[in-house]
Amino acid sequence: MSVARRATAVAAMLLLAACGGGGGSDPESPSPSPPLTTEPALTAPPSLTPEEQAEADIQATFEQLIAAWDDFKANASDFVDDAAADPAWNFALVESELRMLDEAQIEFLNSTNAFINSEVEQVGRTLIAAFDVHDVTFDQDRSARAHGNACLDLRGLSFVAYDGSPAELPAEPSSYQRWTLEVTFIPNREGWFLTKAAVEVTGACP
Repeated sequence: MSVARRATAVAAMLLLAACGGGGGSDPESPSPSPPLTTEPALTAPPSLTPEEQAEADIQATFEQLIAAWDDFKANASDFVDDAAADPAWNFALVESELRMLDEAQIEFLNSTNAFINSEVEQVGRTLIAAFDVHDVTFDQDRSARAHGNACLDLRGLSFVAYDGSPAELPAEPSSYQRWTLEVTFIPNREGWFLTKAAVEVTGACP
């Protein structure tokens, strides 16, 4: 073999060695492992006990009651003709919207009439500053009863005459009210109703 051919053969062998050998293929590299996730697994929220669910439903009912009471007082002039035409004008309002029965219903039937007779309307919304439920009991017929307390902040309220002028009130409105409640769950009516409410003026909410 000539010197030129020998040099060419040696160069070819070195090239093959650098590329991994004579025509054979490397075994495939192992695939990289998937990265470990650090996100927490999704879990269902903890379910409420029957007592906790009742407390939540009672609070929602009371919030609905106060909102409906505010709405009535803010639009009292809209009910004047109904009150003049029908002595029972406020029955549906108190039972269906304020969700009141028994003693509480009678008291607020009188309260709605008294407010209409005052010829004023409310401006602003009531703030429920504190609320709690206790002594929830369940009966075999699926009815239930409970007691509760609420404190209302009324400092954001003012009152005007039907024509929008400042109302002349017989006394300074209270800034806070404390409510002591008794409520009842009626299965065939699918909800809680306020059956007794003792309302008193208080110095402040806790």
